Amino acid sequence: MRTWPSGAATACSSRDGGSASRTPIARRSSSTAAHETGTRYTLGIEEPRDILAAIDLAAAKGHLERARVAVIGESLGGGSLLMTVQADPLIGPVVTDSAFADGNTVVGESATRYTNLPSWFTPGIVLTSRIFLGLDLSTVTPAKVVAAHPERAFLFIHCADDDLVLPHHGLELKAASANPRTDLWMVPGCNHVKAYSTHPVEWEQRVTAFLDRELSGLP
Repeated sequence: MRTWPSGAATACSSRDGGSASRTPIARRSSSTAAHETGTRYTLGIEEPRDILAAIDLAAAKGHLERARVAVIGESLGGGSLLMTVQADPLIGPVVTDSAFADGNTVVGESATRYTNLPSWFTPGIVLTSRIFLGLDLSTVTPAKVVAAHPERAFLFIHCADDDLVLPHHGLELKAASANPRTDLWMVPGCNHVKAYSTHPVEWEQRVTAFLDRELSGLP
């Protein structure tokens, strides 16, 4: 959670807790206030409650309306952030970096990559998650949430060489949005959540421009 440099809004960072996303967030601002890492990740089923609590806290600390609290979600946390829009469509501007479009799909792709299991094992993994963890991954559909909110603009950032959350997720999220102000920045020459570390100036320019535009019409 950090104060936006212009003072116009507070940006809460939603992350998956992995080491790949912690350091870049800390480098992005010298005014980092706090961050928390949970012990149980549910791919966006339970996380929206924590994200909404962080938004409430940021609004209270900054003496802001909740709609002026911008939120940046990275990696799997980006998917959780998009699911938060379903829980509360009135939250402020949303930026995601390396977010996934569909829970079942990203779990299947990750399982294939990290376990060397064939893709036909994916339904078993999904079923196991439902039976033993109580997680129905079929309900985690960020792209459908985006499609359900054409009134809202999004900024999607995705590295073109991402081999963890594959680039097609970013393309699908952009395609799902009917809002003409929604943008996808497909970043060349970088891997998962490395957009800022490889293109820091452009990252800040794009994110700042998006937030300034989306916040400019708010009271």
